[in-house]
Amino acid sequence: MKIKKHLTTLIIIISLFIFQGCMMTFTFIKAMESYKDEKTVFVVFEGIYYHKASCKEIKKKQKTGLPRREAIDQGYTPCPVCDPDN
Repeated sequence: MKIKKHLTTLIIIISLFIFQGCMMTFTFIKAMESYKDEKTVFVVFEGIYYHKASCKEIKKKQKTGLPRREAIDQGYTPCPVCDPDN
């Protein structure tokens, strides 16, 4: 009977550690998404993409910086050349 009680306790403890690990991973992912949304990206007049500041596609063009989330909300998509989300 004692072994069964200890085994049950051990299973509960292991389950709590697994749950805590999942919650920490979820929190980390949410923090990274928030960071990405606040990251400054660059757009050009009449463009359809948002870019990194160093993108060769906008190097000699007049660009405007704005938060990534705002660029997405305005309908811009990531530049396939500079891949600003990575």
